Amino acid sequence: MSGEDPKPRLRPIEAIPTIHEGRSCIILRDPEGFSENPLVVSDRAAFLLGFMDGEHTLLDIQAAYARRFGDLIFSDDIRKLLRQLDDALLLENDRFRAKKEESERAYHEMKTRPAVHLSALDADPATWKRWMDGFFASAGDPESPPPKGRIRGLIVPHIDLRLGGPVCAAGWKTIDRSEPPALAVLLGTCHATLRTLVAATEKDFDTPLGSVSTDRRFLRELDRAAGGLFEDELAHRREHTIEFQALFVRRLFGRKTKIAPLLCSYAWPHLEPDAPPEERGRIEKTIDAMRAIFEHREESVLLVASADLSHVGPRYGDEAAPSSGERRILETSDRAFIDSILAVDAGALTRRMKRTGDRTRICGYSPIHFLLSALDQGKGALLRYEQAVMGEEGSIVSFAAIALS
Repeated sequence: MSGEDPKPRLRPIEAIPTIHEGRSCIILRDPEGFSENPLVVSDRAAFLLGFMDGEHTLLDIQAAYARRFGDLIFSDDIRKLLRQLDDALLLENDRFRAKKEESERAYHEMKTRPAVHLSALDADPATWKRWMDGFFASAGDPESPPPKGRIRGLIVPHIDLRLGGPVCAAGWKTIDRSEPPALAVLLGTCHATLRTLVAATEKDFDTPLGSVSTDRRFLRELDRAAGGLFEDELAHRREHTIEFQALFVRRLFGRKTKIAPLLCSYAWPHLEPDAPPEERGRIEKTIDAMRAIFEHREESVLLVASADLSHVGPRYGDEAAPSSGERRILETSDRAFIDSILAVDAGALTRRMKRTGDRTRICGYSPIHFLLSALDQGKGALLRYEQAVMGEEGSIVSFAAIALS
C-alpha cells in the first residue's frame, strides 16, 4: 500500500462462504467490478474485515480478534491482509479512487457499452443464434396462458443464461415479433450500491448478435423530470442484468426496437415513511416522471424487469443447504410474492417484503417494484417458475418469467 491508512475502510463487497482445498473460507467479490479477480480469505481473516469500517485502528482490530478467539494476531499479519485487499482494490483509499476515475474516463470515451459477460463465453454469432434458438425450444408451454391484450411488462431472470435462458425465453416469446415495441425500458437489478438509487446510461449496448440502440431522447426527457439519472452511470460498466435482456431484444427485433437502460438499487425501507425524504422522493419522482412520459407517448413501450427471486443456502449466508421439503416451502413463499406481481400491486409487494423482512433475499425487488408502479394497473400471468442449484454446497436461486398486460 502507498501509505498506511490508520483506520482502514473496506469497500462494499460480496462475501460468499465456500470450501476451498478442504477448508472453510470466504470468497470476496467486488460487485462494482473494479476488482476482476475474487479474493479468498480464511474465516478468521473475514472476521477482521468487519472492523475495517474506517472507525477502528489496527490496535482496535487486534483487540477485537483477541476477545473473539482468545489468541493474538500480529500487526504484520493484519498489514499483510490489508496489502492483499489493497492489491484487489477492495479498500476505500486513494489507489481505488484513482482506479475509479480512470474507469470513468475510459467508459465515457467508449462509443458503446461492450458485452462484458456475454463476450466472456467466447462464441461467434452463429453459435449464439443456435444457443438462443435452443432457449426458445426449451421454454416449454406456459404454466398459465399469457394475459389477453398487448403485453406491457415482462419479468425475466438475470441469472446466468446457461441456467435461466429458457425461462427468459418463456417471457420474451409472448411478445409479438410482427409488431415489436418501439421502446423496451430495461430495468436491471444493480448488484452494487447506487447513491442515486436509479441510474441510466446513454450508450448503445453491444451484444454478440450486434448492437442495440439506446433511446437517448427518452432518457434525457426522464432525466429532466426526475434529475440525477446519469450521476451513477458507471454502474452500467460491469452490471450484467441489462446486458442479458438487450441480447433478447436484438435476437427478436433486430434494430427495430430501442432500449432505455435503467439500473435500480433500492429496498423496501427506502419507501418507508421514516426513510430519508431525498431517497423516497427520488424513487417516487422517477416513477411519476416515467408515467407522465408514457401518457403522452404514442409509440408502444415494453417494460422489462431483469430480476431473480430468492437466494438461500450457504453461499448466501445460511448455515445449510435447503432440504427438498424446505425447497417446497421456498416455492410457496415465492409464489406468494409472485401473487402481488400478478395483481400489479406495488404496494402489496412492498408490504410483503416488510412483513417477511426479505428473509429469502429477493434479488430483484427494486426493478419489479419500479415496473409495477409504472404500470399502475393491469393483469399478470406466471409463465414459468424454476429453482437452480448453485455450487456444490447446494444453495438455491429461484426465478420466474411473468407477463403483464
